[in-house]
Parts: sequence; structure tokens; C-alpha cells
Amino acid sequence: MHASPKTWNLLRMTGRALGDPSHLFQNVDISEIAKSRLVIFGEVHAAPAVVAVQHEVQKHMINHISASPQSAKLHVVMEHFSLEMQTMLNRYLNSEIDLSTLAKEYHDIGTEGHDVDAYKEVLEFARENPQRCVLHGGFIPRTYARTLMRDGVEVALTAAKEKNYVENTEECESTDEHYRFFESLLTGKDPQDFDRPLSDQFRRMLPAQVLKDASMAHTVNQLISSPSSAEDRILVLCGNGHMGYGHGVPERIFKRHPTLKSEATSVYSRPTLLDVDESEGGLVLPEDMSKVLHGALGAAEFCLMYQDTQAVKEAAAEAEAARIKEETSKAYDGVGSTAHLTGDIKKAVRIMRSLGYSDDEIAYVGTDAYNYQGVGHPHSHAKIQRGEVVLDLGSGLGVDSIIASGYVGEEGRVCGVDISEEEVKHATLRAHERGANVRFIHGDLEQLPIPDSCIDVVISNGAFCLVPNKRRGFEEAYRVLKPGGRMVVCTSTVKEDLPEDIKWPVCMQVFVKLKELEPMVKDIGFEGVVIDASDSLMSVEVEEEEEELVVVEEEEKDRLAILVDRVERMKKKEDDEVDSVDSVDSEGKDVRGRKRVHGGSNSKDFEHLGNFDMNELCARVVVIGRKPGGGDVVSKCPY
Repeated sequence: MHASPKTWNLLRMTGRALGDPSHLFQNVDISEIAKSRLVIFGEVHAAPAVVAVQHEVQKHMINHISASPQSAKLHVVMEHFSLEMQTMLNRYLNSEIDLSTLAKEYHDIGTEGHDVDAYKEVLEFARENPQRCVLHGGFIPRTYARTLMRDGVEVALTAAKEKNYVENTEECESTDEHYRFFESLLTGKDPQDFDRPLSDQFRRMLPAQVLKDASMAHTVNQLISSPSSAEDRILVLCGNGHMGYGHGVPERIFKRHPTLKSEATSVYSRPTLLDVDESEGGLVLPEDMSKVLHGALGAAEFCLMYQDTQAVKEAAAEAEAARIKEETSKAYDGVGSTAHLTGDIKKAVRIMRSLGYSDDEIAYVGTDAYNYQGVGHPHSHAKIQRGEVVLDLGSGLGVDSIIASGYVGEEGRVCGVDISEEEVKHATLRAHERGANVRFIHGDLEQLPIPDSCIDVVISNGAFCLVPNKRRGFEEAYRVLKPGGRMVVCTSTVKEDLPEDIKWPVCMQVFVKLKELEPMVKDIGFEGVVIDASDSLMSVEVEEEEEELVVVEEEEKDRLAILVDRVERMKKKEDDEVDSVDSVDSEGKDVRGRKRVHGGSNSKDFEHLGNFDMNELCARVVVIGRKPGGGDVVSKCPY
């Protein structure tokens, strides 16, 4: 039987390698790592190749202590289980429950959210060797991090110390170097780019991360200080973000036990698209490893580079998503740069009315109405109340955020997030000029710079059309909502797969399938899910002042601008004639000089769309859901 090729390599991160990556070509055997007394193994969660290597390290470490006294043990400290789950883990190790029951009880508790089944090899091996291997929950329950975000570090630490979850001297302090690494995890920037100035955008979130680091380090320190620990070994399994570059968990372990550093080693996991050489049994390493190891070089003593089928697929999807986001950001930066120019206010008002906006809402927006960008009317479902905290995802030029600010009043707050820096700049300026209780920030809807459980209402109007990973976007909305919080997302969908032999605009390429929306949103955890398709037509009929009928084929006022924007003048104009208000020049500007994302059917790239009935292909819907619970621990929104 042909053996499967090894899809990973362990590389040593020597000091020389930092200056000359060719020194990384020395593959390391697992036994060299396993001989250490302490192994801190940074992982990409649930990656099969990573878990397989962790299991091999686990077995080799058991072999190393086999010649030790019978009392010697391997302690596996796992991020995946909270300290409160230790009794459940003990029942599993004592064979009182099996793996399926462990997974069920784990998910019933629901606080940690890892895929327990992915770690079957590690868990089952421990249960098969109860005299030699012990499993430990490593992290403080996530509710403590939420308490920290809501009530502050001191309150959370006091509660944690009462449970002996952290050292009595713990203050959750961190260095600028740690923050630079933490920021890189959220932004994808190079953590070793020390010339890059640090922003303060994520500083308020770092103590919650450090609190988790402190609890795991405390667990390890207690094991090391145990009287019977002289022959014991410890394998720590945690995310890369909790151990990279010596920050977090190792920092607090070695502060308490500095001499242990010479007996310890660390591993940083890194997915790669490198090919596998079956004859050599491993990855084919290029001469220039610096690009491959970008963001990981020097993160630990060893780097586990692995090829994983799912990782390859995800990397390809991420690359495509990055391309779409870059294209979207660039396009809407153009829109934002000309948003100060006067638009067709009368036409904008007519479109807003046709989508369900009340005269009061339109009057409150005033002249900002000509910057409306949307595909529906989220406010009719959101029922925003005075004093609430509202998050507008894909806030664009700020029209819906401004309306929301009127509903929440001075007691509430509104935050808009958008991928376009120019649109954020314009919206911020207009909010300041209006004295509106709104703050706009630049961000990615798939990775919101917002703490957990701090938002009462999430609204979105059209932006989800352009989110490449719809599930991740909805997961982020769920994460930031308070228990009992509400979500209302207006978006466009495709009814079935689009024909592959037709060139479609980017936004249509990433439209979600209508039939996939409800099960996806429910699976994320939302309750009371409704997909409102009562106003699903992509054509919006608007009466003009001169009693002429204009059909706007889901123009979506720049947010989508992907459908036929042809104006049909009844009995007055020919089919190929375009109204001067809607026509754009070669630079994508209308007669007022305002930048538009596409020129509709006026664009030569997409003039063929005029041959399609968009009502047959697509549908506008409103996605409504509620996060379960109410009255639980929540965080304060920093914006």
C-alpha cells in the first residue's frame, strides 16, 4: 500500500536564519522537539496537519518519560478547554464519558467554540494512557474577557484571582512589542516591521488577550511548581497569537521560572501552498524562504510549515477575497472623493421613498440624501430605540448612520464601519458638521475592530453584497451583538448560480445564493431568523416630476450599480439613449463630476447586462435575526 506523502516540514528558527533564510533548510526531527521538558506549540486551530504533528510530539514526549519513575506524567495543557471544564475532562480521562459525549457537553456549555472532534488523536491517546498523560483546560472562561471589556481590567482580575485563575500579582500589562504582534494578527501587517508606527485602534482589546495568556501561564506555572513535577513534562497547545515571538504565555512562564527557558522549546505553525515532493517526503522548499515565512520568521525556535488541502482552498479564497476588497475599496474611494459635490437630490429622495424611507427620515437626512447608497430600508425592521448602541456595517457615505443617530438620541451611540477610507473621511466630516452622534471607522466587515457583545443593533444596507466571505461577515455581526441584540441586513442575492460563460461585475460574482442565507444565519446561532423577500424586485419604479416613468434596474446608488441603469423615457427617447443625469464619462464621472462605481449599461464592459431580466436572476431581501440571551455580561463599545 502506497504511503501518503508527508505534507509538512519542521524548520529550525536559528539566529543565523534570521539573516540568511537558507539556514532554514535543515529539517528537524520531531524527537528533537519532544526531548524538551516544556514544549509550547502554537497552532492554527483544528488544522489536520498541525494536530497530527502535535499528536506525534505527544507520543514522543511520552516515550521520553517511559524510563522515568511511574509517577512521571505528560501534562497536555489545551487552550480549547476552559479551566471550568476540568471536571468534564477528568470524567473523560476516567472513561466515564466517551469522545462524542465530551464534544456534546462541550458544545452545550458553548463558551469556548473550538472543534473538539478535530483533536481526537490527542484526546484519545491521553485517555488510552491515563497513568502517563493528563489533560488540562488552559484558558480562563471567555466570560471573564467580556467582563474586562465591559467593567475594566481591575474588576475582571479581581474575579479571576478569587478563582485562582491567574497569579495574585497579575496586572494584565503588556509591552509595545506585544501590541505590535497583536495588531499584526488583526491586520495582517508584518510584526517585524519596527519602522511602522503603531496605531491605538486595538489597544483596548489587548488586555482581554493578555488575560487568557495569564491564565494559561498560571496553569503551567502551578504544574511546574508541583512537588512531584521533577520528571514531568508539559505540552502546551495554544493559538499562535498566544505565544509568537515569546509574548503572552511563554513570557509569563519564564518570568516565574527563568531557568526553565533552557529546557523549553516552541513551535509556530504556518500554512503554505508549497508543493509536496513524494520522493523526498516533505515540502519542496524554495531558495528564498523569507517570503514564505513572512510574519513568522523568528516567531519561535521551530516553524511547522504544512500543506493542508483545506488551507490551500482557504488561501486561494483569501487571495480572491483580498483582490475583491482591494477593488471595492479603490472604487468607493473614488466615490468618496467626489461625494462633496452636489448630486441629484430630487431623484435620490424619490428612490429612498420607493424603498420605504419615511418623509421624516428623508427630512432628517436633508441634503445628504443625494449620497444615499443602499438596496433597502433596514430601519423599518430594526426598530432602533433611544439610548441604544447601533453598528452600521458598510456605512458608506453615512446616510443610514445619520438616520440611526436620530433614533438613538444623545443617550445612544452609532458607529459606522466601511472599507473605503475616502467614504469614511466624508462621512466623518458630515457627521461633525451636523453635530450627529456618529463615529465612522475604517475596517473590514469580516474582521471588525469591535469588541465582543457590545452592540444593541446591527444594520447594513447593501454592503453585504460585496463581502466575499458572507458567513464570516454574519459571524462578526453575531460576535459583536449583545445577548438579545438584533440584526437587520439588507442585501442582494442570486436565485441560482449565474451562467459561467457571461462576464459579471465583481459584486454579482460574490452575491450569496438566496436559498443558502437562512440555514447559514441559523447555523451561526441567530434566532427568530426571517428572510423578508416581500420587496425583492431588482427594478425600482420611480415617478418623475414630469410624470415620466423611470425604471432604475437596481442601480443601488453606487453601492451595487451593477444592473441596467438605462432610463426608459416613455414615448420620448430611443432605446440606446441615456438620460444626461445618469450618463458617465470615461473616468466614471457623471455630468456633475461625481464619481460612480460603474456606468451601468453605459459601461462597455457590462452593456450586455441590458439583455438580462435582473428580476429573474436576483432578489433583494432583508435578513433579520436576534442573538439569543439577554441580561448576560456585555462589553462597552469603545466608539
